[in-house]
Amino acid sequence: MSFQLKRDEKPGRGIRRIFKQELAAIIEHLENQRNDHQGEAVHDARKELKKTRATLRLVRSRLGKKIYRRENGNLREVGRVLSPRRDVQVLAKACGELKRNFGDAGHTKPFEKLQAALLEQRRRTFALGTDGDAKLELALRDVCQRVRRWPLKKLKWPDLCCGLRHSYRRGREAMESADHARTNANLHEWRKRAKDLWFQLCLFTRVFPKSSSELVKGLEQLGDYLGDDHDLVMLEQAAKTSGLTKGELERLSQLLQSRREPLQAAAFALGRLLYLAKPGRFARRMEQCWQAGHRK
Repeated sequence: MSFQLKRDEKPGRGIRRIFKQELAAIIEHLENQRNDHQGEAVHDARKELKKTRATLRLVRSRLGKKIYRRENGNLREVGRVLSPRRDVQVLAKACGELKRNFGDAGHTKPFEKLQAALLEQRRRTFALGTDGDAKLELALRDVCQRVRRWPLKKLKWPDLCCGLRHSYRRGREAMESADHARTNANLHEWRKRAKDLWFQLCLFTRVFPKSSSELVKGLEQLGDYLGDDHDLVMLEQAAKTSGLTKGELERLSQLLQSRREPLQAAAFALGRLLYLAKPGRFARRMEQCWQAGHRK
């Protein structure tokens, strides 16, 4: 079953179904790490985890603070454990791509040194094993058991619309903060909030008509721009402990900055279009999409 609400199911039932489905997928990916598919399994588990947390935020007002904080804390801990495995996997790949595209005959050494350091870090990270993942799987199963007791029976479209409006407003504010001060932290925060709204809108692709599809596609592209920029930030941080000389670090930093500038420019150009409307107007547009989808 895909990550979508059905037009003919009650919102509360649909959210429970999707949440349990995504938790089961995360558990399966964690188990696959023990079958020589570590890199792919970690990537997939992280993606499903982000989808579950975005879904949780969508119904936060109906769940209440106590339930939300408990479940979000459990999911955040899973992400914290998986992050080092995901990060080293992505950075090794990003470094390899930079080497192929920019490491000409006379300037490959910095890339080779950095890539070697990242591959060694990847080996050590995955060599630590996945014994601790059994606790993560148990925690996820506990969450799955509690989902059926979540107070979602009276969940209605206004509750979901409230969640969408909240995510949209947070993304808009994060973009404005990042535009005012383009720090790595601000850009990363904007990326997370854009991802939330994208995943949440993906839930409604069967319910909303095609009029919302451009927004969904735009948010996905925005997440890619900001995600690639964040990977370059992490790559530069990793380079500082990889044995490069001062001169090599400076050259690499210049190259990474030259790659980040067009990514950020594209992200802000797109973001200003996606977040053009004020939150109230956005919410009214979502209401119109919902009504149009249910008239069919």
